[in-house]
Amino acid sequence: MYEEEEESFDTPVSSRRPIGVKAAKNKGKVKIETSLRIPQVACLQALRWKIDQLRNRDYIIEELTENNSDNVDIIGSAHGRLYCMIFAPFTGKDNHWRPVAFGACLLSKENADSFSWLFERFVKCMGSAPKLIITDQDLGMKVDVERVLVDTRHRWCMWHIVFKVMEKLPKNLLGNEDLKKELNNCVWSELIEPEEFDEEWNKVMEKYGLKDNEWLSSMFASRKFWVSAFFRDFPMSSLIKTTSISESQNIFFKRYSKFRSNLVEFLMNYNNALDGQRSNNNRLEYLDFNTIPTLKTNSAIEKHASTIYSDSGFKLIQSEIEEAVDNVTW
Repeated sequence: MYEEEEESFDTPVSSRRPIGVKAAKNKGKVKIETSLRIPQVACLQALRWKIDQLRNRDYIIEELTENNSDNVDIIGSAHGRLYCMIFAPFTGKDNHWRPVAFGACLLSKENADSFSWLFERFVKCMGSAPKLIITDQDLGMKVDVERVLVDTRHRWCMWHIVFKVMEKLPKNLLGNEDLKKELNNCVWSELIEPEEFDEEWNKVMEKYGLKDNEWLSSMFASRKFWVSAFFRDFPMSSLIKTTSISESQNIFFKRYSKFRSNLVEFLMNYNNALDGQRSNNNRLEYLDFNTIPTLKTNSAIEKHASTIYSDSGFKLIQSEIEEAVDNVTW
């Protein structure tokens, strides 16, 4: 049996917009919500809180992973109880391609029950489920994503999978650069259809005698969770393929936290971290509104893009527009 408590209040912060798009010149209100999960024996098991900056909008998040969630000692005020809890932020990208915190939680356990509770509370708080969620290959989390986030596409971090390849290959193939190149071309390419991927993968497995490799076979069976070809139909899926943003966020939060602190101190440090994140976002928004991008072509497409994309987003596509114009006029 558990008792849950919720609290919410409004606070003004600058509004955010989809990735790469300029923000409007206005201020919005966001909702801060918290949820506690406390069994009747009065032992804190989970705490979830978030800053509701993108409520009821489409969003993509990176979730906690086993490798990038960090343990934090939280000292309870009632009896001096010490909780070694897991800090797990929900992370995405803002319209400047910078990490943005959607919310965070403290968990005492990484099990199906905890993940299920967390996802349910997060969806309720956000007003809708994320369009895409990226995690590691935690099978317990996979089950809960499928059960709770029914309409959410689930993607595994590609970097962790590709990194494991070197551990699973036979020793005689560890230094084979041709194999590495062919595998990378196969799994990272967004220019091929799923059927083409299957064909290319089987060619590589046959060529290097890997058809009986148990781990590679299991990865092929789960290819819809990580191979780029299977996300061609999903808008903006190419923007986030790994949990690297989430891992950088953990490093960011570490600068504001201590290994051992009480709950009030921890939340104050977390809020200070978010203040730093908001301050950086406001600085970039100011530069966006007061800087005129330098155009490199006479293309109307480039001119229009400079008016709707943030400076970070515009720079990412400007070189592609320039290359396309050069190819057409050559």
